[in-house]
Amino acid sequence: MEYYLVITKNCNLRCSYCFRKKVHQQISYDRAQPQPAASVVDFIRADLERYPSSGSSLVFSGGEPLLNQAYMQKILNGLEDYPLDRVLITNGTLLHTLERDLLYQLDYILVSIDGDQTQHDRLRGGGTYRRILDNLAQIRRAFPGKTIARLTLSPHADIEKSVLDIIDAFDAVHWQLVNQRENGNSQQFLDCYEEGLDRLRAYWLAHLKSGVVKRIIPFQAVASSLCLGIHYETLRCGSSGDELYIIDLDGQIYTCDELVGDPRFRVGDIQQGVPRQVRFPSYSLNETCRGCQIRQVCGGRCLHTSLLYPPDRFQFYCQATRLLVSKVEEILPWIRALLDSGRIKPSELNDPAIYQTEAIP
Repeated sequence: MEYYLVITKNCNLRCSYCFRKKVHQQISYDRAQPQPAASVVDFIRADLERYPSSGSSLVFSGGEPLLNQAYMQKILNGLEDYPLDRVLITNGTLLHTLERDLLYQLDYILVSIDGDQTQHDRLRGGGTYRRILDNLAQIRRAFPGKTIARLTLSPHADIEKSVLDIIDAFDAVHWQLVNQRENGNSQQFLDCYEEGLDRLRAYWLAHLKSGVVKRIIPFQAVASSLCLGIHYETLRCGSSGDELYIIDLDGQIYTCDELVGDPRFRVGDIQQGVPRQVRFPSYSLNETCRGCQIRQVCGGRCLHTSLLYPPDRFQFYCQATRLLVSKVEEILPWIRALLDSGRIKPSELNDPAIYQTEAIP
């Protein structure tokens, strides 16, 4: 179970594409302060005790959550006796302000980055890319957990360059395809994406052959499913309704962070709880997913895309997923041989960091 807490709507950046801005424009947000920490803690405690599950996570998000560190500490204090992975999602520009007591309590820090340095600075402001990496280098000396890059790829981003520029600065790298309704030049993007995947795959396979599993999460996730039989019947991100709760500032609960604020997709609140029968599995909403041969690897298309985007945009993301899966399928003989010989270990391929991301872009 993942408890994803939106602890502030404030942010120190003004990224032009941010989906939260669109949510703010469409829906009235007159709530600036989160629910009392004790109320959130009580809800999570009750939910964990009523529905025990292994591998649960507590995620702090925003806005920029580092603008509300005192609130984070109250939540952590209230749940210190519960076996939760403690996760921070941040834009990284304020990591130098992270209190050391908080740092030592976290298990994962996920940092959002937009492509390579040129692309990132154009979208988020000059100098922000370098500032993030400098901050990261500083905290990694003391941080006992893992750092994960959450790359967002726009139509103009080079996947190989974007990943390799930062792969040694993080413990693991994941990427997402920019989630937008407009189709644009989809085929041009897919052609460039395929070329970049080929080059990045060659890099990854070369390291595998030398006995090193570079933590490139989308490759690892697909390879783990295909080689180790780790299959999915619902969305990998958990947005099926009983594996992920997005708890908004006002205590309302949703199953996807991109649907926050839309009353159509509210599933409960911290006072009344969430009926466990509430489910929105993507593959039950779309015939394409239901009959897809790679559904158990993919898990189904993004809930937000399934519910709100036109069919051609849905198909674009499916094509991108099929490309990724096919690229890993092509090197399965090498991966299986390396596993059989002991050159690489199943536990290295199926790294726990995978489960802190959506895994499939």
